[in-house]
Amino acid sequence: MDRDDLLDRAKGSLYGLAIGDALGAPVEGWSVARIRETYGWINGYLREDVAGTDDTEFAVLTARCICKAGGVPAPDFLATRWLEHCADWPLKRDLMSTGGMSEKRTVANLLRGLQPPFSGRYHMANNSCGAAMRVAPCGIAAPGNLDLARRLARADAAVSHWDEGVIQAEAIASAVCMAMAGHDLPTILNAALAAIPEESWTRYVVEQCFATAARYDNPRDALPELWAISDTGVPNSHGPSACALALTAVRYGGGDFRETVLLAVNAGRDCDSSAAQAGAIVGAAVGYRGLPAEWATRIGPLPGGTLSPMAGVVLADVAVDLVDAAYWLAQVES
Repeated sequence: MDRDDLLDRAKGSLYGLAIGDALGAPVEGWSVARIRETYGWINGYLREDVAGTDDTEFAVLTARCICKAGGVPAPDFLATRWLEHCADWPLKRDLMSTGGMSEKRTVANLLRGLQPPFSGRYHMANNSCGAAMRVAPCGIAAPGNLDLARRLARADAAVSHWDEGVIQAEAIASAVCMAMAGHDLPTILNAALAAIPEESWTRYVVEQCFATAARYDNPRDALPELWAISDTGVPNSHGPSACALALTAVRYGGGDFRETVLLAVNAGRDCDSSAAQAGAIVGAAVGYRGLPAEWATRIGPLPGGTLSPMAGVVLADVAVDLVDAAYWLAQVES
């Protein structure tokens, strides 16, 4: 594939993720009813200071791990990199502070000496969306290579997640992988679904959401019902609902970036992560040039609000590194 096209798609995926994260951040955890009552229909950024949450900065950590590992990162390599980037967390964060529950519990496990996959298995938030929100780089680095994308995602997710949390990560990475290779929307969605076992909790929620949205002429009208049926009933295991709402937005957004991410944002729940996942997928499909300019140009250098070493990182530079990685990974895999 042409390098310029790959780079445009890589930028589209990373900036698409960041846009979705920033759009959803102010209403993270809200219900559809509360969003409607407060804002009506969210059509753009709600804050002058455009910034996302942990989703974007952890996606860059995933990208750095892929690029520095020279392939699928080993468990000890990932554990070391996580502790390097989260070194100040014990000083400034406790388990009830803002940020990703799964990531904070993972860091606590790593500090106790647990290595992946045990660091991701033994905590109460291991089925959350914390892995799926950050694995777009796994798909970017493996355009068209589903096996590689899933292996990269599986390794990355195992640091902080287990079982359903890993499944969701493989699904999102698979969708990004296919979008990076220029495939159409049905192929992209089928790749995601192929990574989700039929007997899984995540697959059940995805199918319920798809079936519900199909009953509406306008997918926006389906959101109150989607919000209700996507409830997992377990506060720290919201990964299946976030993945399902993201993939539903991708399916019924029809390939339109703006409509896709706004469906995910206005659906409520962990909507910064749902919109980040959806934005990463459709961003790779349309490329950076296909993103709304008024949104993309406001994503500046990362603030380092969650991971201090990320302060000042420019996503366009990360995209270049991932495209370089894609080329040498393709040689290694051939």
